[in-house]
Amino acid sequence: MSERGKKIVFFSILAIALLFDFFLWKKIFTLHGASSLEVYFLNVGQGDSTLVRFPSGATMLVDAGRPGSLNLGELNSFLSGGYIDLIVMSHPDLDHFGGIVDVINTFKVGAFVSSGRKSDGAEFLELQDALEESGVASIVVNEGDAFRIDNNTVAVLAPSFSEALSGEQNDSSVVLYVDTEGLDVLIMGDASTAVEERLVSEYDVKVDVLRVGHHGSDTSSSEKFLLEAFPAFSIISVGENSYGHPTSEVLRRLMSVSRVFRTDERGTLLVREAHGEVEVLKAR
Repeated sequence: MSERGKKIVFFSILAIALLFDFFLWKKIFTLHGASSLEVYFLNVGQGDSTLVRFPSGATMLVDAGRPGSLNLGELNSFLSGGYIDLIVMSHPDLDHFGGIVDVINTFKVGAFVSSGRKSDGAEFLELQDALEESGVASIVVNEGDAFRIDNNTVAVLAPSFSEALSGEQNDSSVVLYVDTEGLDVLIMGDASTAVEERLVSEYDVKVDVLRVGHHGSDTSSSEKFLLEAFPAFSIISVGENSYGHPTSEVLRRLMSVSRVFRTDERGTLLVREAHGEVEVLKAR
């Protein structure tokens, strides 16, 4: 992260704890006993879902694909005791939030995180009802907020206040920079090139692993952004679709700076640091 990024006044977890049940937050940061950061890019077809498992065993699920697209048995195999500490909804597009209801109804969940952006669709109303019935705490974040999990930082780089209110819903995506000692991961949601341009101007976005924005659409992954991020590995979460994702031009740009992996070709992928090297594996 840049000096500016490092100097962000981080979102205080202890302050939030005053608003929510103390024991819930105690669970979120209880050590579960894993050994290294593991990031699972789950195969949910044409959608997004990423599970981050921290060295302590704490887990953060970012999005959950369309309704019914997430393999709950597979997800459970990556968890500690069927518990998910944080669920982050990048933005209220169905291919990102649709499976969250099933997750809430199946697993114990610590807290739900979003930018506060809402949708009028029936599926989103179902999600709101599920959150209320389950008693899962909801937290709104924007640019400048961050979570500290053990010695690791999850920084929220977007949306800015104006992006959260943008007429372009994709630009309200929560963009996360997972900063650990051995592995840095940037999770872009569906953020467009306009958001990428702001990130490049404000942050050092150099990263080991890029979860590519908007399934490889040409609305994201500009050449300027990729040259700044310069990921060793780029992961595209994509399935059969009529949108042309990923586009040939975006693939060309990605392959010029990194090795590219696709969930529609490889299935669920595991990225981890081992013996000082970052590796990408088929998860099962």
